[in-house]
Amino acid sequence: MKHRIAIAVLLAALFVVAPARTRTTRTGLRTNGIALDVLPAQSVSADTVASAIDPSSITIRGFNKRASDAKESFLITNNMKQRISAVRLLMRYVTMTGELLQERTVNIPVSLKPGETSMVQVKSFDLQRTFYYYAGPKPRKDATPFKVAYRLVGYDVPVGGLWQNYGTGKEVARGNPGDIGREKVRKKRPWMSRKFFASFMNIKEFMAESLGREFCGLVADALDSDKMRKNSDFYKNHSL
Repeated sequence: MKHRIAIAVLLAALFVVAPARTRTTRTGLRTNGIALDVLPAQSVSADTVASAIDPSSITIRGFNKRASDAKESFLITNNMKQRISAVRLLMRYVTMTGELLQERTVNIPVSLKPGETSMVQVKSFDLQRTFYYYAGPKPRKDATPFKVAYRLVGYDVPVGGLWQNYGTGKEVARGNPGDIGREKVRKKRPWMSRKFFASFMNIKEFMAESLGREFCGLVADALDSDKMRKNSDFYKNHSL
C-alpha cells in the first residue's frame, strides 16, 4: 500500500513540474528556403495598381502545400522601412510544363515590423486535393506537382498610429516649424503590439461567431411554419 502511495505522489509531482508543451506548427509541416518567383508586370491585369508598388517590398519563401493539405503556408518578410498590417497578392499556379491552373488574388492580414518574417496560411486553390508543391515531399498517392509565382498588388499600413511611432502629432500644431517653446513630451512608441493585434483578432472572431449564430437563428425563425401562418396574409387563409 505504501508503495502505491509513493508512486502516485511521484507521478503527481512529474505532472506539476513538467512544463506544458505548446504546438506552434501543424503536424509534419516542412518549409524550404526557396523564394517564390515574382510575376512580371505585364502578367498583371491592367485594372490593378500593382505597377506603382515595388515588388521587392516583401519576400515570400518556404512555400508548402502537400496533396492532402487544404491550406497553403509560406513565409512573408517585410523588406520595407514601415510596418504593414496586410498584404494583397496575385498568385499564379501552373503545372510543370507551364499550363495555367488558376490565378487569383488573396488578402492576407499579417502584422509585420520592418525586417520581420512571419508564417501565414491561406485556403488552397486545390479544393480536390490532387496537387502538391513540386519542391515539397512527393506524396504516396497519385498527385500532380505544380509551381506558383506571385506579385504584390497592395499592402496596408496602420496609419492610425504612425504619428505615435514617430513621436509627433497631438501636442504639435499643424504648420509648426518644430519649436513649441518647451521640451516635447511625446516620445516614440510603437502603438501596434502583438498583444493588441491578438486582442483585435479575438474580438473579430467572437463577433463573427456570435453574429453568425444570430443570423442562423433569424433564418430558422423566418422559416418557422407557425410564424409564417401568423405573419403572412396569404398563409392566414391557406394552410401549409
